[in-house]
Amino acid sequence: MFLVHPTPAIYLWLDTSYLFDERTAPEDYPFQERCLLISVKARTGYDLEFQVLTERGVLRDKLPIVALSHMEFDKRPDFYNQESLQRWSCPSKYLTIVELPLQTGKAWIGLCKVPFKYLFTVDFTDGFEIDPGSDVSIPEEHKAQHIVVLACGQLAALPNNSLIWDHPTLVSVDKQLTKNPGYKVQTKDYSVERYRLAYKSIERNEAMYDG
Repeated sequence: MFLVHPTPAIYLWLDTSYLFDERTAPEDYPFQERCLLISVKARTGYDLEFQVLTERGVLRDKLPIVALSHMEFDKRPDFYNQESLQRWSCPSKYLTIVELPLQTGKAWIGLCKVPFKYLFTVDFTDGFEIDPGSDVSIPEEHKAQHIVVLACGQLAALPNNSLIWDHPTLVSVDKQLTKNPGYKVQTKDYSVERYRLAYKSIERNEAMYDG
């Protein structure tokens, strides 16, 4: 089952080698094509799959993030592979898109710190039915995918621990992190109602025992 969510409309370039196999690609077809980002799909355990509207009026979907660029492909200074652009596959097929009040920062791509511009965030939930492969409900396994444009023009889908954010009034240059100081993974669930219910259950059991 696929679930699809509309994205902010963003003009991009599409690597047209993803539209054909080697035997059917027309010789005169351009290697890149202007397109408009339309939507994104998710499948548990697979990478994000993007849908675009091409300048020829065709919708093409199930494209990996490596097939898209904010800059013309032949003008990009660097090239990163799919594994560098999306660190984790989708933890669930149920997704939503949010736009955070953030703009720029630096992304860790391998050992390099690459400037980026923020576009939007894909986040996930367990949905309304059982998804056997989903680990979204496990706090340490739940990873959002921030969609950013790297300085080289490529798009990337990266989690929190791969990004350092700029902020004109809050983040100072001299205090901005250059490496992870050893932050722990958030593994704790908080629920005041569960605590109250657990406490009442203990009280009932103690009362029955005392009686």
